[in-house]
Amino acid sequence: MCSKRMMEVFLQLCALLLVAAAESSHRKEDADVAVIFTQQWPMTYCLYRHSHREKCVIPDNVTLWTIHGLWPKTGAFCNASWPFNETKIKELVPFLKLYWPDLQGTGSEFWKYEWDKHGTCAASLPELNSEFKYFNKALELHHDQNILKMLSTVGIVPSLKHTYKFADIEMAFHKVFGVTMKIQCIQEKDHKQMLGQIEVCLNKSLLPIDCEHNSTQGKSQFSNSNRTQKLTSLTSFHVCSNSLPVVYPPISTKMP
Repeated sequence: MCSKRMMEVFLQLCALLLVAAAESSHRKEDADVAVIFTQQWPMTYCLYRHSHREKCVIPDNVTLWTIHGLWPKTGAFCNASWPFNETKIKELVPFLKLYWPDLQGTGSEFWKYEWDKHGTCAASLPELNSEFKYFNKALELHHDQNILKMLSTVGIVPSLKHTYKFADIEMAFHKVFGVTMKIQCIQEKDHKQMLGQIEVCLNKSLLPIDCEHNSTQGKSQFSNSNRTQKLTSLTSFHVCSNSLPVVYPPISTKMP
């Protein structure tokens, strides 16, 4: 009887250890960055491109931060046999034109590129395992993360007259999300920097978690600076400096 009782206790302990190990593994997965949801301020992007004599057009109906991409942390061009098919996202196209426009004016070529490079890799996650799910989830995240509104609630609004402290911008985001994200700027020649891009790190459950900061001046490893020649993306987003004032230029469809 004693031997039988000891065996029962042993088996119970083994079961508890297995459960604990599974829970620990799950917590680790939830703490790891799986995908990066990135939004850019279209005016900053276009001002930079125009300064380098590159094409950039902000559609008249675009007034918010726009989606740059939904990028898995690892992998690129994961499945060449799964080509982009615009008919799969036909009902999403009006929303993509508004919230995920191609500021370089190549139309659906931008979405094709994002799907081919990033979507086919992000599809390893259940919530992103189809072309429709991938683009629809990005739109949902954009709706939930209205950066223009978030900043305006603390008095940080696009302006030609005012500059802002980076610490105030960082604090505003942390107050809303409760995590550290990657806030990126483009440095100007007059010792200022333009607010340009926000990277929100998400775990496998697509919930915000802290982003990794390798360097306060590090260039985004998720930047699309290496797009194909046809879709050349001339950008230089770096993590914003704590010491430089931040310019947040208002949107204008009439570029200088």
